Amino acid sequence: MNQEDKVAWLLEGGQNQLDRGEYEAALETYREAATRERETPQIFYGLGMAYFWLEQYQKSVDYFTEALQVEPFYILALAWRGRIYRHLNEKEQAKIDCDRAISIEPQDDKDWLGRGDAFYLLRQYERALTSYDKAIELKPDSHLAWKNRGDVLFSLDRYEQAIASCDKAIEIKPDFYLAWNSRSWVFTELGEFEVGGYEEAIACCDKMIEIKPNDHHAWSNRGYLLFMLGQYQEAIASCDKAIEIRPNCYRAWTYRSYALCELGQDREALACCDKAIDIEPDFHSAWNGRAIVLGKLGENEQALASYEKMIEVMGRYLTWIDEF
Repeated sequence: MNQEDKVAWLLEGGQNQLDRGEYEAALETYREAATRERETPQIFYGLGMAYFWLEQYQKSVDYFTEALQVEPFYILALAWRGRIYRHLNEKEQAKIDCDRAISIEPQDDKDWLGRGDAFYLLRQYERALTSYDKAIELKPDSHLAWKNRGDVLFSLDRYEQAIASCDKAIEIKPDFYLAWNSRSWVFTELGEFEVGGYEEAIACCDKMIEIKPNDHHAWSNRGYLLFMLGQYQEAIASCDKAIEIRPNCYRAWTYRSYALCELGQDREALACCDKAIDIEPDFHSAWNGRAIVLGKLGENEQALASYEKMIEVMGRYLTWIDEF
């Protein structure tokens, strides 16, 4: 295998690892590719993606920037760097990247994919949908475009179509972790008003865990869904697994508190809420859970203070969303 073929093989392998949620492995694969070739922007893009999912955001920005130094018209890299800037609350820079991404004329399916990502970040969902449709027209087996299309349709409250798009992504790539994740969110939303929605969402979480057994997100979400079905002991067990994997998983601590509260273990539930808030003070659900538990314990002044804090946190979040 010559050098060019070896780099292509590594790029394909790295993408497959990203699709399965094997982010550490993908990082090593792209690092090896970078030792062989420094003028291929897809290598630095892959490194940026791996670091993003590993929540090392500044490193992710650095590698997307390096990809753009090699290829200034790299629409996907611009869109994803914009996404990270927004996550880091650098909204002006995020908007600059997104505007730049949509100003470039797409040349292939990946460009249309990046254009869709930029429109999605800007919450221009119909234009994002059109872009993903164009990517699929050019590459019908683009599992990434089908999955992202599902995310847009979910944002548009077109749930059945969203599921169909996720299913298409999974048909193309059965071990595509993020497609199962997106599918689980649609069914979680449907579970609020359709029988069987939560059960379907749990099945998606189970598939995510099959693909990536040590995924604290899937275990935590599974715990929430079991709580919603009234299976409180099972919910606690799933949350405990999430916490075992990631002790600072504040969502798992919060959902654990919900289940404990329903079982009458109010003091332990309160301790879980406090733990979640200690990890992430701006998680409104933890403040809400804390208020409920304190109300049950008759500590009304503290309960009211927690409700007020929840409203404050929610207000900041909604303002943050509206400002972009």
